[in-house]
Parts: sequence; structure tokens; C-alpha cells
Amino acid sequence: MDVTKLYQSLEAAAPSNLPPELVAHLPVAQAAAATNLETVKAQFGPDLQSLQSQLRNAETPAVPLGAKLIRLRHIAGERSRLFAANTACGSGCNHCCHIGVTVPKSEAKLIAKAIGRRLAEPDEPLNIETIAGHQKFFGVPCSFLVGGKCSIYSHRPLVCRTLINLDKVDTLCRLVPGVDVPVPYLQSVEMQGYFAYLTQDEQYADIREWFPIR
Repeated sequence: MDVTKLYQSLEAAAPSNLPPELVAHLPVAQAAAATNLETVKAQFGPDLQSLQSQLRNAETPAVPLGAKLIRLRHIAGERSRLFAANTACGSGCNHCCHIGVTVPKSEAKLIAKAIGRRLAEPDEPLNIETIAGHQKFFGVPCSFLVGGKCSIYSHRPLVCRTLINLDKVDTLCRLVPGVDVPVPYLQSVEMQGYFAYLTQDEQYADIREWFPIR
């Protein structure tokens, strides 16, 4: 759960075209991320360790594939809940609902079953490699963004559950076209990596293609 290596590189990761006001905020965001991380560790250390153990248990061969996906989504959701009071993320903040939301077909099916909808057939079939860097939906609101909030929050994709900005404000989350803004996200490398491993042979698509706006 330690993201020290991640957010220490904010300034080093800043692209040359990053607006000056965002460059000035990078050290502020780094300090805020460090404080928020330590606060949550102090408050929920045992809970974080329990979630880490659950993640390791979910990775064992004895757990069926479908159950693994469900467990990973649950673990990510619980971790997000523990950090909720110490992040820039909050109700009404929806910048990340206007960027690409990559979902493998197996997870899309889980969401479809939970919300009672059918999956649509994506216009452009993609896989875990070809969808990387896909910018088709940058700036386009998610199909489930209603009234500025996620209408399927309890059933949201894993990628949404792991996107946790440890800053105190949403400054670095605001979309800047053509600029890859560095954000002090909570590290989720192991969880995301294992999820990608489990779904590597599946069809991938953006959530807006699996579930077009009706």
C-alpha cells in the first residue's frame, strides 16, 4: 500500500507542456499525498493489511476465475472506502468520468448482470495491448454519469475503484487536452497487474461502448 516511489516522481514525470500553474502545484500535491497516506495508515493500518492478505489469497490457484474478479473488485472498493476521507475524490467530483474507462468483457458482464442491462457490441474490438493509450473518449462523459455523479457507483469498474488521488484538491485531475498531467494516485500496481493477467485474453472496450448512452 506504500506509494512513496509513485508520488515522489511527480515533478520528474511532468511533461514539458504542463501549464505553469500545475507545475507549481506538484510539490504541494506531493506533500499532501504523503500526509494523507500516513493518516490513513495510522487510522486503518490493520484494515489495509487485511485487504493485502485478501488480495494475496485471491491470487491462489484454488480460487475460480469468476470469484477472483469479484474478490478483486470488492478489495478495491473497500480500499477506496478507507481512503475516502483523505483524498481529492468526493461526491460531485467527476473529472475521471470524462477519460477512458477500460473494461474487459468478463467485468462488463458482471456490471451488466448487477444493473440489469445487456452489453452492446463494441464498434472497434480491442485487446489489452491495443486499448493502451486509446484516447477516443477523452472528454466524453461516462454513460453512467448522471447529475454529475456515478449512477452505478456500487457496481463501478475496477479501474474506477483504484483511481484514488491522494492530493487534498482536484487541481491535477482537471483535464488538459494534449497534456499527460501527473497525479499522485494511490499505488495499485499489484491489483491492476493481476487483474490484467486474469483478463489478458479477453476482448476489451471502453465502458461507453459496452453500455452506450440510451
